[in-house]
Amino acid sequence: MALASVLDSLNAPEQAVIVECFTLWLTNLLCLEDDARLESEKCALLQAVERFEGDLVLVSSEVGLGIMPMNALARRFGDEAGAMNQALAKLTDRVTFVAAGLPLPLKS
Repeated sequence: MALASVLDSLNAPEQAVIVECFTLWLTNLLCLEDDARLESEKCALLQAVERFEGDLVLVSSEVGLGIMPMNALARRFGDEAGAMNQALAKLTDRVTFVAAGLPLPLKS
């Protein structure tokens, strides 16, 4: 779950990294039921992304276009994923939504 430290260890201008899948990482953190750890890991990830000098691709599952389940954990997951996707989008040069294999540039 220490995604930020892994990114830091791979940080170099000539490095290319794909994180598949960012939302699985988030799920694992939410299942720990440790809010302090969740906040710490999220902040660390945002800082690591901002520092990363190579090519970095973060893959996130889409969770907001369909029906949201009524249970608290599922709703929190949707909220946390959405907030992190927004925060990450602010730090990156490009954001692409892909559906059915078709890329839709959201930020370029």
